[in-house]
Amino acid sequence: MDETKNIKDYRDHELKSYVIGNLLIILLLSGTFDEIMAKDINSFASAFSTVVNILITSSISYIFVFLMDSVIPGDVKFSIVYFPFGELPGKTIFSKMKNDCKDMRFTEAEVLFQYEDIYTSLPENQKDRKKYENSKWNNLYRKYEKKSRVFVANRDFLLCRDMTIMTVFLLGIYLLGIYGLQIFGFSRRIIAILIIEYIICNIAARGKGEKFAYNVIAEDIFASQNKG
Repeated sequence: MDETKNIKDYRDHELKSYVIGNLLIILLLSGTFDEIMAKDINSFASAFSTVVNILITSSISYIFVFLMDSVIPGDVKFSIVYFPFGELPGKTIFSKMKNDCKDMRFTEAEVLFQYEDIYTSLPENQKDRKKYENSKWNNLYRKYEKKSRVFVANRDFLLCRDMTIMTVFLLGIYLLGIYGLQIFGFSRRIIAILIIEYIICNIAARGKGEKFAYNVIAEDIFASQNKG
């Protein structure tokens, strides 16, 4: 793994394409394109101007959404993703592996042996236990964060998280454009598309988060076995 690789390079690729693609969908389905095309664009200059205006609108909207995303702390983003139920996998991963180890790469016996000290020290209080488990898992993550399998899983998790957040922002911008700025026409299809995208991105983020958490455990168990 190239240590210079930026784990958030998805912001300049996948995430940017996702936001701009949705903005174009909003412009299309809200009737904005129809209004533009209904104008006199007989000359090349006016046609070129129309295209430029569309591109500028999309770019400015993307920058605005990106800035909104940048000012929100990561823990708040995770709270939004896991609302109204669920939480970061690291907070319960050891408890879940003890009760029902679903990962086929290692057994429950291997988990209990590898993390015997963690299980003997689990706090009784639920809040303290989650904080303790997340702390222990995070320590393991720091050991293997450059491993390809962990790096890619973390990147995918963050990408799906940010796509979920961006979808919320896009819905907010669309509603503001309808009722506040009055620059968009109302479309139930746009609302439906954004809600469906939110659900899909949210499910994907939760799944990627769990995979990320278990990849760290797998790396740790394999490393321990190879030492022996």
